[in-house]
Amino acid sequence: MIKLFEQSQTETEVAIDKFLKGLEISSEKTFKELFKLILKDVTTKKGRLEVDDDLINKVRQYVIDATNKSTYEANVLKFIDSAKDVGRTDIKINKEIGNKVSQKVADRLLNNNGIFTDGLTKGGYEVSVVNRVQFLLYEAMYNNYSVVDLQGNLEKYFMGQSTNDTGDLVKWARQTAQDAIYQYTGELNAGISEELGLNALFYTPNILIEGSRPICKHLIKDFTGAIPYTEIMKSLKKAEKDPKGFGQGMIEGTTTIQEFLKNRGGYNCIHKAYPTLV
Repeated sequence: MIKLFEQSQTETEVAIDKFLKGLEISSEKTFKELFKLILKDVTTKKGRLEVDDDLINKVRQYVIDATNKSTYEANVLKFIDSAKDVGRTDIKINKEIGNKVSQKVADRLLNNNGIFTDGLTKGGYEVSVVNRVQFLLYEAMYNNYSVVDLQGNLEKYFMGQSTNDTGDLVKWARQTAQDAIYQYTGELNAGISEELGLNALFYTPNILIEGSRPICKHLIKDFTGAIPYTEIMKSLKKAEKDPKGFGQGMIEGTTTIQEFLKNRGGYNCIHKAYPTLV
């Protein structure tokens, strides 16, 4: 089973890396198309941008149009396919544990794409990119930047400044993609637990990194093997009472077993919780 744990971790890392490499390509295309759309409407005086609130309001549609002409959405779909491979490995892990997951249940849980579309497309991507581009445009207009200044700031956001600086968009996408794929497999494990009426979990991998949450440290250091849900609930109640201490970093509302299986230690948590019966 250790090999399957390692396989799941490797597949997760590979899926994220492939998505980010694809994003670097689509980001350049999006930037060029977006700047072209802005450039046709922008007004200047003595080489400096003039304030145009109507143009700032048009940015949302410009971002959508520019993104649609890039390879971004196709890249997201590839990432979802890769995430499903991770999900299939996690189902194998559940079966190795002894959880009798039917094909019908497996198919239903594997096709839960909402978390990806919410975070990486309409719900997350558009809001994140639109807000940032609107701010950069607003900043440029109200500070009388030149068109070249605006172009440089947009390029920095979408593409970074060098090969060692991927840009804020890719940094946002890395975090969002990682959280999405871990929450996807978390929801899969939560679904299996609910379907089979399980009462304990394995918390893995058995490692801690810089920034590991207090609850993760507690579960890794103080338990071996399967942890009963009764113990998990004690930890969740402690976290709820002490959100800035023991509950530091956890996602608000993680107060039930189902939510913990999904969210674990919170955003950026690399642990997984596999349900079992004891």
